[in-house]
Amino acid sequence: MILGAPIHCQSAACGMAQLVGFLGSSVLVDWTILLAEGAAVLLVPLLSSAKRRGFSCSDASIRQPYVEETIPTWALGVGFVVGALLLMVLFELVLSETGPSGVVCRGRALPVWAVRLYSVVTAFLCGAGFSQMTTDIAKYHIGALRPHFFQVCQPNVSCDENVDPFRFYGPGDYRCTHWTEEQLADSRLSFPSGHASLSFYVSTYLAERYIQVRQTIIVFNNKQPQENGIKNKQSPATQVISKAIPFRSINDQVSKP
Repeated sequence: MILGAPIHCQSAACGMAQLVGFLGSSVLVDWTILLAEGAAVLLVPLLSSAKRRGFSCSDASIRQPYVEETIPTWALGVGFVVGALLLMVLFELVLSETGPSGVVCRGRALPVWAVRLYSVVTAFLCGAGFSQMTTDIAKYHIGALRPHFFQVCQPNVSCDENVDPFRFYGPGDYRCTHWTEEQLADSRLSFPSGHASLSFYVSTYLAERYIQVRQTIIVFNNKQPQENGIKNKQSPATQVISKAIPFRSINDQVSKP
């Protein structure tokens, strides 16, 4: 769920989710944002052209041989996203408290694990979409040249070291003479790296914003006093892990900037 109005519910599990920041808005708002980000990711490459930049004859960083992409960005994205989703599903199924939550759908109270899973998955997907969208926009506006730009472009200008090895050609001073338009467009999309940005986002979300916070929920929930004489029900796995993780050490880590 996207950060917004909290879920109004009565269960201790749902209240704990609110406490650590798993706040929610309506399903309509969640999916509207997801669809808008998805549309932006699809339309930016179709409606934009990479900024045309000049180059210096002495720049050895753009004179590397052309090599096919080893792992396509889409394959990396699918692998990371599917792996992260499976990890979150496993965590919630094993660690969530048993019993219904305070969220009612079609007259039935949803289980605690389903409410938490929806919250973390939608937040994760919205963050991944925003990361990819901003990366694509930055790529097309910066127009950084890839290491194989010179081989792909083969500009119709001379870079004779005996004449002027440091000569600079502006965007309008040269014309590419070889390769396809698709390869030429891609040769201007070096920075920021889509692989690096997606990898960093998924790793950061799982390590800092999900697993660490999820462990804090377990320990904190185990420390709560009984409300109205009724003890919160927890799964056996939750009880074991909550006793195995020192509360102070996790709390100290969460409080660090």
